Amino acid sequence: MRITAGTLIGASWRLFLRQWHWLLGTGLVEAVMQMAQRALLNPAMYDPSFTSSLTRILLYTTVAVLLQFSLQAFVYRQVLRREGYARPETPARYGHFVLALMLINVAGLLGMILLVVPGVLILLRWLIAPGFTLTRGMNALEALAASRDATRGHRGAMLGALCVLLTLWLVPYGLLAWSAGGLLAINGMSPFSAFALARMGLTALGAAASLAFAIGFFLELAHDKDPLGEVFA
Repeated sequence: MRITAGTLIGASWRLFLRQWHWLLGTGLVEAVMQMAQRALLNPAMYDPSFTSSLTRILLYTTVAVLLQFSLQAFVYRQVLRREGYARPETPARYGHFVLALMLINVAGLLGMILLVVPGVLILLRWLIAPGFTLTRGMNALEALAASRDATRGHRGAMLGALCVLLTLWLVPYGLLAWSAGGLLAINGMSPFSAFALARMGLTALGAAASLAFAIGFFLELAHDKDPLGEVFA
C-alpha cells in the first residue's frame, strides 16, 4: 500500500479518536509542567549571580524534560497495548525510550544549528524509534536503526503530514499571541490570566496531537516493508 501524507494524518486522527483520553490527559499534564517550569525560571532571570541562574535553569530544564519523557513513555506503552501492538510479555524498555528521545532531540537540534535540512532529515529518520523500544524490546541504538529502515521511502509523506500539524497549531497560537500583544507580552502574564490559560490549552492540544502523530506514524510504518519510493530516504 502506498503511504501518503493523508494516510499518516488519517491514521493519527483515528488513533486520537480512539485514545483521546490518554492523549489529552498527557497533553494537559505536559502543559501544566511547562507552565510550572516557566514560573520557576522567572526568578532566575533576575538573580544577580549568573552562575546560580544558569545552574537553576539547567536543573529545572533537565528535570522537566526527564519527567515529560517518562510520562510519554508510560502513555505510549499504554496506547500501544490498547491498540494491540505491544504484548504484555514483551518488556518495555522505558530507559531506552527516554534515551532514544534524548538522542533524537540532541541530534535534531545539532542538525538544525548546522543547517536546517539535516536536522529535519534526522528527525524524520528516527521519529518512530521510541515505539520499537516499547514493542520489540530493542535498545535505543537498535530502535534508531529500525526506525531508519521503516521510514525509508516514506519521509516525504511524513514531512507533509507534520507540516499540516504544525500549521494547524501555529495559526491559532499566532493569533493568540497577536491578540495578547506579542510573545513577550503573553509570556509575562499571570498564569491565571485568560491568555495564559488559552495558551496552556493550545499547548495541551499540541502535545496531545504530536503524541498521536508519533504513535500513528509508528502504527503505519513499523511493519511496512515496501522498498519503493526513495524521496527523502
